[in-house]
Amino acid sequence: MRVLLLLFVFAGSCIVVSASEPTEVRTWTSTGGQTVEAQAARVDGNYVVLSIEGGRMVKILMTKLVAGDRELLRKHFRIGEVQGSGDPQATGLPYPLGEVSGPIQTPEGSNYLLYIPNSLKKGRKVALLFYTHSGGGSPKLLKDIAEGAELCSWIMAISVESKNNTQPGENLRHSKNCVKHILDTLPVDGERVYFMGNSGGGATAFSNAAHIEAAGVMSNVAYVPTGVDPKANDFFIIGGGKDFNGYHAAAARRRFGDKAVHRMHPGGHGVSPAWLMIDGMFWFEGRYLARERATYSGEAKDFDASMVQWLKTKQQDQPYRAYATARFLMDEYRMVGAGKAAVRQL
Repeated sequence: MRVLLLLFVFAGSCIVVSASEPTEVRTWTSTGGQTVEAQAARVDGNYVVLSIEGGRMVKILMTKLVAGDRELLRKHFRIGEVQGSGDPQATGLPYPLGEVSGPIQTPEGSNYLLYIPNSLKKGRKVALLFYTHSGGGSPKLLKDIAEGAELCSWIMAISVESKNNTQPGENLRHSKNCVKHILDTLPVDGERVYFMGNSGGGATAFSNAAHIEAAGVMSNVAYVPTGVDPKANDFFIIGGGKDFNGYHAAAARRRFGDKAVHRMHPGGHGVSPAWLMIDGMFWFEGRYLARERATYSGEAKDFDASMVQWLKTKQQDQPYRAYATARFLMDEYRMVGAGKAAVRQL
């Protein structure tokens, strides 16, 4: 017992994870084989607080306990369980959930493909991610990033006509027609429209944000067209290490200052990796909710729950990505309550 007690740490203030009753008195075993008879009073952050005979309270790092003891603590104190809003799934929409629909034609003759997530809640207006691709729209481009739409509960659409070798004014016209039609027919918050595109489609995304109310822009291996002044709160700039537009991406990051982040991948020109675009959706959602949490409390609860579950699935096969996302959730999104405690544990 003496050796195990040497592992205790007097920590400063910690977020209390547990709200359950203490465990029964039992034998706890360290990874080194030492044991102690004690009652687990609660879990604080990464520590378990043990109540030893005589009323002595000590804090021990949970990682110093054997796997079976850690699992018992997780189950007893329900560590890592984060409850969502409990709001029901949306119903009665003109298009099915969880699949790509379209092409859908606007009254003006523009066309777009649409993805409505299964995670969409009834009566809730959500963000729209509007995609302009250098080669035009295709279902695969939406399917590749559907995971992000589900986790953030975003509606996504991609223009069919907007592409390279089409006049910029025409690309903007098609984008305006599509966005207006979506706002008129679907539960989208008009203040939360995000434009995204790769290469020339990224240039169109910047142009769209200069002429259509936008919350943010995600550009992939792209550039800001000369004379275009995008108006948005957040910019997620993706550049490729071997991309000939790489310096344009870096210049965009510098131009937008604290409103922007510059993420890199080792590839060249083309569509950026899907996981980076999904990370961009996390970034936008977290940044927005950090500013508007009180207004979107139900959405924040669902985002917390979905992100904690996502981190659990990624911490083994994509640990660096999971860690970077966890740091963002703690430092910029400023996760609170059970969500914060669960991320700290992970």
